[in-house]
Amino acid sequence: MKSFGEKIKEINYKKRDGVYALISDENGNIATVKTPRGYFLPGGGIEAAETHKQALVREVKEEIGYSSEIGRYIGTYSMFVLGASKPIYYELIGNFYECHIHDYLGCEVEGDHKLIWLQAKDAIKCMQLEYQAYAIKTYLSS
Repeated sequence: MKSFGEKIKEINYKKRDGVYALISDENGNIATVKTPRGYFLPGGGIEAAETHKQALVREVKEEIGYSSEIGRYIGTYSMFVLGASKPIYYELIGNFYECHIHDYLGCEVEGDHKLIWLQAKDAIKCMQLEYQAYAIKTYLSS
């Protein structure tokens, strides 16, 4: 598995598994979620007993308000980080999938999340997490 960030030998990292959607529109723009912390791909943590598909459908609905269908698997990459809100070291495990959105559900999305469509090159530059930028590059080249 390709990894990003610096892994410090003396640190015990807490693993966090997540799933993320690579969604493009008819113009090749990439769906991103803008938050106060930066730009991210739609997605997030896998809850107990959820499959990747169940978690990603739930996350897309919660973060951008659309129904979705999960497509092909893009890859799994990890990143070593220090938590943003807590002084905990994490190994983020990101499972990336192509995703197709369908109907806007009109449901409430997370308050500080806003769907922003970016040109692919801009999405890559804006990603807060390097492993998400790499996933976009992989998606575009496959």
